[in-house]
Amino acid sequence: MKIITSRKSGFCSGVRRAYEKVKKNYSKYPKPIYILGDLVHNTYVINETRNWGIKKIFSPEEAKKGTVIITAHGIDPKIIQSIRDRGVEILNVVCPKVSRVIAKARFLKHQGRQVLIFGNKDHSEVKAINGAIENQGVIFSDIEDLREKIKKISRKEKLGLVCQTTRNIDEFKQIKQELLDNFPNIKVINTICSATYKRQKEAKEKAREADVVIVIGSPFSANSKELYKICKKLNQKTYFVDKPIDLKKQWFKKDCRVWICTGASIPDYLIKQFEEKLKSYDL
Repeated sequence: MKIITSRKSGFCSGVRRAYEKVKKNYSKYPKPIYILGDLVHNTYVINETRNWGIKKIFSPEEAKKGTVIITAHGIDPKIIQSIRDRGVEILNVVCPKVSRVIAKARFLKHQGRQVLIFGNKDHSEVKAINGAIENQGVIFSDIEDLREKIKKISRKEKLGLVCQTTRNIDEFKQIKQELLDNFPNIKVINTICSATYKRQKEAKEKAREADVVIVIGSPFSANSKELYKICKKLNQKTYFVDKPIDLKKQWFKKDCRVWICTGASIPDYLIKQFEEKLKSYDL
């Protein structure tokens, strides 16, 4: 068996920044320490934060004192201010690229444009983007959803488009063209993260060359699921796994070529565990 690991595997820069900043600093902040959601969307990292004594909360009102960690995915800026107003400390590790999307959405709204947001309405990043523009964005999940929603929008209206950082670049291009064909006054800003783009690009190049593709990611990770979708379309022997125990020996044959790619929230030590598990099959 030949094992090839993606050049772009492991933490992206935004996730690494968030993880290391919390790991290094959380003990210095007033107790108790809360985290509003998940630091990043990976089972192992979530367990680590729990082991550090950080308690996950679902509403900012749950934190009466101490410190609240704002995750890499961002949050409505008004919520951050409301936490500070109650005298609770903030440890802010929002990914700079998410902050950029929020700033772009605000810029478009300031121009008097109706902001369209390509993303999952239930994802914390999309909620943060929409919250920053007073929840006045039009959120859509795919081109069919977009076509339904733009039926209610005048062709003369000023529009602006931003995107959840982890969406599929090919879908974004299709959506961009659809809007340009129908709305003469639209400003399109591609806010897909460069790390997402590079991982998707490599997946398109490598998935078809491998005998088996392993996509490492947690089931609630948007960017991991996009990678799986891309690879599965190109190679039917693509498997989505969260833990090394998820691997099945029967997926592999002697002398097969295995390509491993990962979502942006996968720690390096976990990739090594997968590689060791595969080597243990001795094929």
